Amino acid sequence: MQQRRIEPEAMDDPELGAEEHVAALRGLARLNWFSGVSRQMYRRLRQIALASPRPLRVLDIATGSGDLPIDWLLRSRLEGIPLEVTGVDVSSQAIATARARAAVAGCSSSGEGWTADWWVANALEDCLPDDFDVVTCSLFLHHLEDEDIVRLLRAMRDATEAGGLVRRLLICDLVRSRWNLAAVSVASRLLSRSPIVHGDAALSVRAALTRGEFAELAEVALGMAVPVSSLFPCRFISEIDLR
Repeated sequence: MQQRRIEPEAMDDPELGAEEHVAALRGLARLNWFSGVSRQMYRRLRQIALASPRPLRVLDIATGSGDLPIDWLLRSRLEGIPLEVTGVDVSSQAIATARARAAVAGCSSSGEGWTADWWVANALEDCLPDDFDVVTCSLFLHHLEDEDIVRLLRAMRDATEAGGLVRRLLICDLVRSRWNLAAVSVASRLLSRSPIVHGDAALSVRAALTRGEFAELAEVALGMAVPVSSLFPCRFISEIDLR
């Protein structure tokens, strides 16, 4: 576990069948729910939104089934805190799933205050708008080689160029360790029947960064030291102020 070991994950296979893909996305959403990551990320978004003079514009990179952004919108609506979220993912199946989940949750793509929009896009290759206040990313970095993590962080930074007084990045991912490998492997089997999730869970931890490795890559990408905190049970979280 001293070195990252990145191997192709089944969920990233373009030949993966739609039914298997949707089942895997459901399993991943269940793992996210169990970890409490959405609540922890929303708590930070809430603090930023409360200080914003207008609805906070959030871009979620590699959004998957959209479970995190949808949960943030539901929480913010209950509290009367305006939030506008755009989710992007390279997978058209994931975006279709996100749109369907958002419709069921009552998250509209139009209106004022609480909106959700979904695009098929590759954050490493496609040009993204630059007018977001906060750019978020969860469980994506471990899919990438170090040089692509640097590219992604710079693309996320650039997406906030017109973000005015806010300009934040909020990043969460797994931490590589033997304990986390065991914990994530067990949790994936308890919370999902998807063999895709079972296999990818272990691969994800083996490919993950340590907190120190992420901090070093972020400093290379952004030219600044960044805070990195542990997030129970198996992740790190980093809120980066770009102002």
